[in-house]
Amino acid sequence: MHSTQLWSSIGLGIVLGLVALPPLAQAVPPAAPCAGSRQPIPFGSAEIGEVRLGGSLGVVHDIVADANDLYICGEFDSVDGVPATNIARWTGSSWQPLWGASGVPGDEGIGYGGRVSACVMTIGPDGRLYVAGHVSNAGIQSVANIAAWDPSANSWHVLPTGGIAAGSDLERVWSIATTGLYDLNPANDYVEVGGFFNTDGSGNPIPNSHARYHPATNSWVYTSANLEISMGSGPLPGEVMAIHDWDAVGSPSKVVLGGHFDPQPGSLSENLYADPSGSSFGLERVTPQHSTVLYPALRNGAPILVWGGTMAGVGTSTTYSTTPIVEPTPGMGYLETSGTARGLGVPSALVLDFVQPTGPHWVPELLFAGGLFTDIDGATMTGLGWSGYPSFPSTPSQWHQVHHGGSEGVDVQVEALTEFDSPPGMEEELGGVQSCVWAGGDYSQILGVPAGSIGGFCCPGFGQQ
Repeated sequence: MHSTQLWSSIGLGIVLGLVALPPLAQAVPPAAPCAGSRQPIPFGSAEIGEVRLGGSLGVVHDIVADANDLYICGEFDSVDGVPATNIARWTGSSWQPLWGASGVPGDEGIGYGGRVSACVMTIGPDGRLYVAGHVSNAGIQSVANIAAWDPSANSWHVLPTGGIAAGSDLERVWSIATTGLYDLNPANDYVEVGGFFNTDGSGNPIPNSHARYHPATNSWVYTSANLEISMGSGPLPGEVMAIHDWDAVGSPSKVVLGGHFDPQPGSLSENLYADPSGSSFGLERVTPQHSTVLYPALRNGAPILVWGGTMAGVGTSTTYSTTPIVEPTPGMGYLETSGTARGLGVPSALVLDFVQPTGPHWVPELLFAGGLFTDIDGATMTGLGWSGYPSFPSTPSQWHQVHHGGSEGVDVQVEALTEFDSPPGMEEELGGVQSCVWAGGDYSQILGVPAGSIGGFCCPGFGQQ
């Protein structure tokens, strides 16, 4: 799953924008996710069409956005009737396939024998879209589980050695992120990948399950031996399911890995790991569960790192630098830059993504969660929930349904969330173009309106109902 997402999607402009956000002074939790205690307005098939695979609904595994376009990838062959092979771009008014520059028929999309069982995306520091997963072709070019698409040249690019994880059919990439943004030094910007692998794109052995691509030099930097991700004493790689960097702006980035792996050398970290210039932190768990999503957010103006996944166990004491984690953190949790960790709630099943929208009509420092669940902390909500500061992250946390009228959530699951502009045709209802939460996944309705695995919801502008 991706660790896809708002931060890596919209890049340095948002990083800089966060500097100016003041601490909040809310005394009570918000009553609704939209300012003025208003509920969001959904959109779906009628506004943006459906993702289809043959005669059935397709699935959206990831969704990211830059300043101009929104991208989805998954298992589909068309979007809103437009042929597109497992990846497509929303330009603000219509869907388009991702073509290569050759002009040869079939030079579009991604696949692995025509299908894509896993895909993740990030907007790189060079402005290109990086797509990874279980992928063997990008357009007509052969690739090893990762490729870059250049929107300015309308072309696919193969990375050195062809990519990553080419040793066997079992190897694949589960996570991708753009890192290095926090220290404001472009020379330190990378595209990092994690997954289940121990070979490069040519099948040569490399340290397990984590690697960095450096766009400025067009080269791979492989994980050092003291950061090797593994399970047990044998050669089996561990799995890196999520990656993000995180810290206060202007500080060296802490690159955080989440997944399912053993404690790292010299630390207590199990299933969650960071390497900020030699120090580390981790969470040991009662059960061998793993994190599947990491998301940097704000709480009272300060940066936090939120995690979620299949964490059903209770966190035990460990260290982040020299600060002990003193609070149990089941299901979902967060870390402050000081190392303090707290619980964020217990979902009935799997949390797959978070988003904290920044548009003017959302309640500030609101957090949405999406996934495959029917409740959080015992409160019924299907695939979507929200919590607002100061209630998050308290114990117990206060999570609420995302609803419109008498309908809430989705009917199956949400796999990815991001923030982007409202679709055309909603201006009158919303009072203009507004910031919206877009949700990709596997579902046929969202907040009561028909949707074909892609949809979302928006806050109405002031003066609208």
